[in-house]
Amino acid sequence: GTIRLGNVSGGLELLDLAKAEEYFLLASRYAQADSPQDAARSYLAASWAAYCQGKMGPALTHVEQAIELDPRLAEAFFQAGKLYMALREPDSALPLLGRAIELDKCYALKAAADGDFRRYEVDLREFLDGLREEKTRQIRSALEASFKQFEFWLSRSREAREDPLV
Repeated sequence: GTIRLGNVSGGLELLDLAKAEEYFLLASRYAQADSPQDAARSYLAASWAAYCQGKMGPALTHVEQAIELDPRLAEAFFQAGKLYMALREPDSALPLLGRAIELDKCYALKAAADGDFRRYEVDLREFLDGLREEKTRQIRSALEASFKQFEFWLSRSREAREDPLV
């Protein structure tokens, strides 16, 4: 599948996206019982091959299978979001991107540079701002709880009460 998907050092005569998709699907079926994570990566690659052919329905089906097999595969969530953006469904895409970012923060940068996401730059920016604000609230809440606990222990420490720097 990888050879048929093409690469920078290979000749174009080997490029065959339909065959790549077919081979990745075969690999995923063979790996599914013994190695679900490998099967998930093969479904993800089949999804990419389908996307490159403009076959959005199969691409979505393949990436959903990847997510089902490995719910920690951040790239699969990103790919699903990308597909929904390509289908002009940002409301479906952005929560998937959010899951990818939750697993790996670098997907925020990848989305910002991706053509399918950039078509909806305003939606993407608002979504990322919302994620940032939510994380800020979570951090602030955790810090406030830590400060309260710190103050509690300081108020009970004789050494802290006698130290002029505290």
